[in-house]
Amino acid sequence: MGDIKKLKIERPVLELKAADIDKTIEVLQKQRGTYAPVKRAAKLTDKVTLSLSASMDGKEVESTGEQTIDLVLGEGGRVPEFDENLVGVQAAAEKSFKIKYKKDHQVEELAGKTVTYDVKVKEVAELQLPKVDADFAKALGVEDGDVKKMKEEIKASLQQEVDRRVRARLKDQVFNALVENAKFELPKALLQSETQRLLQIAAQNLQRRGVDPSTVNLEPSVFEPQAKQTVTLRLVLSELVHKNSLHAKPEQIKAMVETFAQGYQDPAEVLTWYYADPKRLEEPTALATEENVIDWVLQSAKVSDQKVDFDEFMCGYRDWE
Repeated sequence: MGDIKKLKIERPVLELKAADIDKTIEVLQKQRGTYAPVKRAAKLTDKVTLSLSASMDGKEVESTGEQTIDLVLGEGGRVPEFDENLVGVQAAAEKSFKIKYKKDHQVEELAGKTVTYDVKVKEVAELQLPKVDADFAKALGVEDGDVKKMKEEIKASLQQEVDRRVRARLKDQVFNALVENAKFELPKALLQSETQRLLQIAAQNLQRRGVDPSTVNLEPSVFEPQAKQTVTLRLVLSELVHKNSLHAKPEQIKAMVETFAQGYQDPAEVLTWYYADPKRLEEPTALATEENVIDWVLQSAKVSDQKVDFDEFMCGYRDWE
């Protein structure tokens, strides 16, 4: 398995600041904001209600008809040029503009084509944010409306997510390093079994999407790299656990189950359900054992701290809703 002491692991370091809490509150405000009509020209972040018609080479290819659609300018999901052409429009205005799509545009029908858009603007509305007050705090679950308590809860929630993400990144690094460091021949039977398992999962996923697996050429060779990685990791973890007595202890298993139960309305009931059948404890036992391996590797390997940016590290996190 190679020399564990030579493994290099980078541990993300992120210290929450007041500005990070403020950014979170701003996100919460925007999520609970409302749009109010305005008489001025539209700008980015405004919601524009409009009907449109799109044509190529003089032929209409898309139209909302009499219906209207709402677009928040600058929110993404469209080519930037579209929103840029709507900046400055006002309610009751009509505008025609052209967009030439790039040859590598992801929508094949539009790639390299020039589209003419004719829009009729019905309304321009701006986002109005709720005040950060007692009512806002109550809306977030703080019963007494204490804004200070709300900020403390948001900070605690953020810290929990930071810790979870740090641990997840460490786990990925440790497991990848163990696989890369391992140099031994894999048992063919295990490799073939894992390859078939991955192939079956792919076939099941196709069925869920309404695709007949028999119409898709699922080559086992496509799944072999992932199978090799999985089997290697499984064997390495098994050896480390056995050799270093890293099996999960009863209190660790219980702590893992309690973590699972936190997301449910009645955690005690979930705890009882897990312990009613020993088979149900297999997953929390395996995860707790993995945590022991991670801690053991981190104590042996060369671990260096790496400062990370809050926005980048927490990108996509919305558990504070």
